[in-house]
Amino acid sequence: MAQYDTIALDYQRISAAVPLRDAEWYSLRQRLGDLTGLSVLDLACGDGMGTRLLKRWGAARVMGVDISAQMIALARQREDAEPMGIEYRVADAATLGKIDSFDRVPPRTSCTMPRAGNNCSR
Repeated sequence: MAQYDTIALDYQRISAAVPLRDAEWYSLRQRLGDLTGLSVLDLACGDGMGTRLLKRWGAARVMGVDISAQMIALARQREDAEPMGIEYRVADAATLGKIDSFDRVPPRTSCTMPRAGNNCSR
């Protein structure tokens, strides 16, 4: 069981209400550049909130990956309710290996925070 499996619903509720979240999304969009027609891999995608933004920003193909089965279940529920053509997979990013080629892989807090051990470079 992944860490977020037991708190997935609470995390989703709290995450949606975080103040200044729009500034975070704006910064991410600026950093990624134009996604029109590109493929994007969203590692540590959680409930898919950011994953769906990547698709809205023009990415042709988006895949979200998270270690938490419950977070991916929430992402898939949203995808079922409002289809955007996003694929979600349950997997540990540290041991994922090559799954396909992607034009962009957005940076995530889980990859950049010192406590996370910076495991995303593997």
